[in-house]
Amino acid sequence: MPSDVMPAEEVETRLKNLDVAADDDEEVDEVEEDPRISTLLRAADKLTTAEFVAKLDELGTQSAIVLGGMCTDSELARAHFVVMSQLDVDEDQTLSASMEEKRAVLKACCAGGGATRFAAFLAALESFVCHLEEAEVRKVNIAQWDQALKVCWEWELVDEGAIRAWQEDERAARNLQVTTADARQLRERGQAFLEWVDAGED
Repeated sequence: MPSDVMPAEEVETRLKNLDVAADDDEEVDEVEEDPRISTLLRAADKLTTAEFVAKLDELGTQSAIVLGGMCTDSELARAHFVVMSQLDVDEDQTLSASMEEKRAVLKACCAGGGATRFAAFLAALESFVCHLEEAEVRKVNIAQWDQALKVCWEWELVDEGAIRAWQEDERAARNLQVTTADARQLRERGQAFLEWVDAGED
């Protein structure tokens, strides 16, 4: 099995969490997500990095459902599909740790799209951490957002210019239901990260 794929039991657990297989008569309160996310999640333990990217491109983003609504921004939908199918964050694993573990496939998914793809990926990451269901896990990962940006920077998932542009735009993830309050919290940590970068360049 390739080193950057997801164990089968983890895939099944996450599919249950997404509630993609709910077929009972009870009303489900969870936000509807695009079925392509579960397709990618199921495929993740079987595909190499290159094969995963090919599958992502094959599925496309036409009529994408993101956080319960239609998304016409193809790069934003694509980035959302990537983070939702690849990242796994809970009380035992932080966002930055999950990103580092998946850095090869994340970098491959971000490649070839330039500034627009980088911006979409950062917005999708922002939305991902802000929508974590467990309050304490969410709080911890917002507080450690600078570490997630550090992974992006160190492993060149996106370029530094994209991070600085994200930092200046509190509305970068407005189409992914990120509140102004959450956006400002993340940018406080983003500022700490950029100060660390700048200190190293002096």
